[in-house]
Amino acid sequence: MPSCERFRESVLTCLRESDCVVKRGLSVNECLDLKNKDVSQECRLAQRAFFECQLAMLNPRRRMRGPYGG
Repeated sequence: MPSCERFRESVLTCLRESDCVVKRGLSVNECLDLKNKDVSQECRLAQRAFFECQLAMLNPRRRMRGPYGG
């Protein structure tokens, strides 16, 4: 079964380099909040990809049929 580790690392790296952590001094967990506007769109997309990966691992139908149901 595939792992979502590379997506997780991508999100963490992006957030550590974001203005939220660097300039404002907030923690990565505080920056993950969707209300926070100091996080770039790139980080939000990486966060979404990580979420989709985790969701795919938990969904047995998707594991069996693939991402497009074919």
